[in-house]
Amino acid sequence: MGKRYGIKIIKPNTKDSIVLTNKVSNTLKKKYIFQSSVDFEKLVVRLRMAHELKLFNDKRMAYIITLEDEIEKMLGGWYKWAKARTS
Repeated sequence: MGKRYGIKIIKPNTKDSIVLTNKVSNTLKKKYIFQSSVDFEKLVVRLRMAHELKLFNDKRMAYIITLEDEIEKMLGGWYKWAKARTS
């Protein structure tokens, strides 16, 4: 993929921030998980914009929404776990 219409479709920061979060100590994870969530939300916004620009079809968007929901649940659970560890 790459750039098209000024929208970066693949957002490496999301993947990079999750990898980094796995490497930090448990006492720091809450902050890093929050940043991973922010990066993921930025990616979701870009994907929705790309869909609106017809860069991919409705079937692909439905699949993306399914993945989005699952990833949000995972990040939310991970954040709750980290919050319990640091409280």
